[in-house]
Amino acid sequence: MVFYSILCLRLVRTMKCLKCLNKCNGTKPRQLPDILSHLADYTICRACDDRLEKAREKYKKHSKYYKNIQESYRKKMKGPYIKRLMADNSILKPKDIPEQLVQAKKQELHMKRILKED
Repeated sequence: MVFYSILCLRLVRTMKCLKCLNKCNGTKPRQLPDILSHLADYTICRACDDRLEKAREKYKKHSKYYKNIQESYRKKMKGPYIKRLMADNSILKPKDIPEQLVQAKKQELHMKRILKED
């Protein structure tokens, strides 16, 4: 009987949700690649999974709207577009980039567009 209870304790592990970090009971351990082995004790709880699903549905429903906004940012070379462009592939976040650097990048892109047209 003791062996059975130890076995059950090993199968039912307390895991943390990756999103909300609340504890939830995981029923079985997952096999993960070596690079993801540090996530073996994590899962996504039902509440967070529902929120993710709702966010996916909302994006699908309004994706044309979001794409139009991004296109207008690109055409008008607005600040958020430039900051995101500069922050991509770096450790910086868009909020870390100063406005003077954004203005310089905007001028550079404007010059490239002019040269591309000719």
